[in-house]
Amino acid sequence: MRLVAYVRVSTEEQAASGAGLEAQRDAIEAWCVAMGHEVVSWHVDAGSSAATLERPYLTEALARVMVGHGYEDGEPADGLVVFALDRLTRSVRDFAALLERFARADRALLSVRDSLDTSSPGGRLVGTIFAAVAQWEREVISERTKAALAVKRAQGVRLGAPEKLSGVQRRNVVKLKAAGVSVPDIATRSGVSVATVYRVLSAEGATV
Repeated sequence: MRLVAYVRVSTEEQAASGAGLEAQRDAIEAWCVAMGHEVVSWHVDAGSSAATLERPYLTEALARVMVGHGYEDGEPADGLVVFALDRLTRSVRDFAALLERFARADRALLSVRDSLDTSSPGGRLVGTIFAAVAQWEREVISERTKAALAVKRAQGVRLGAPEKLSGVQRRNVVKLKAAGVSVPDIATRSGVSVATVYRVLSAEGATV
């Protein structure tokens, strides 16, 4: 088959995941060679969440599969291949919509890691199960995170980004402002942004 390849990582995964962009691409290329498929184009979303299908290069990939617009041969591809289904979506609703769209256009959706091929009824059933599991995992992680944050708040732990300035540094910011030093100069001396200086002055009740 002539396939469009799509790879994605989120911002956090770029640094931590073993399934980074290059790893995904290598796996897809090796699998296509083994299966006798041809990759006609690559589409990469770096730093994009799977919470929505509204991703620029996914939109481009889907258009390439369905109609082939913008390419020299003008021909649609036979399907879309991804390294894993969760690179495409973690939403059962979104996956169901994609399945219907692919079925109407007589196109295949393939996942290397999941050994998934939706060109058959069995493949579509398995794909739906995988999507349901991915959504469940996302929701469980979200609930656990919310619970952990609630416990920390109850314990009086301050959440959010750490203060950029210590107590001594914050007092020094106020003293410098009182001495007539400009906010940009205070920021330069303190090694922080102008916005941080304004926040400190406001929090300390100093005249800005």
